[in-house]
Amino acid sequence: MSTTIEDLIPVLWEKTKAGKIMWEALSGPSFIARVNTIGVEVLHTREGFARMSLRDEQGRLLESIDIEQLASPLDRKLDELYDMARRQALKVDDVLGDVKAALDRL
Repeated sequence: MSTTIEDLIPVLWEKTKAGKIMWEALSGPSFIARVNTIGVEVLHTREGFARMSLRDEQGRLLESIDIEQLASPLDRKLDELYDMARRQALKVDDVLGDVKAALDRL
């Protein structure tokens, strides 16, 4: 049996949670991590749904899946993966700490 894009979701979730995958912000609500030469992109569509795509070195779309195509618990994992990628790429925890420290000094 060959690997599907769905098979990658829990592995990406686990590796992101463990801090082993580094995410970068792209334009809009889109974030990318490099795995060898492949770009793994997670984003929120205009409708607000999570999507994951695989892109080659030239940025060509290889495979893509939307949250609506997934059954539980993979749909929840993809949504959580998006949120973890966003928080990491935008350094949300650092920003919150900085804001808290600034407020404490007031």
